[in-house]
Amino acid sequence: VDWGYLDEVMGRMSFPTLWRKWIKECVCMATASVLVNGSPTEELPLERGLRQGDPLSSFLFLLAA
Repeated sequence: VDWGYLDEVMGRMSFPTLWRKWIKECVCMATASVLVNGSPTEELPLERGLRQGDPLSSFLFLLAA
């Protein structure tokens, strides 16, 4: 899911600017690390997609569909 597209959709649906900012911060500030031999790597920025299991993800996916 392209985050710019999500923002555009929310804008066209008249989402308040503050809500769009909050959602963008939640989605765009995501990071992950990988366990290698039991030790986590440095955090990597997640640049695309939505996180599985995040309650916000299913809602955002429906907006993008």
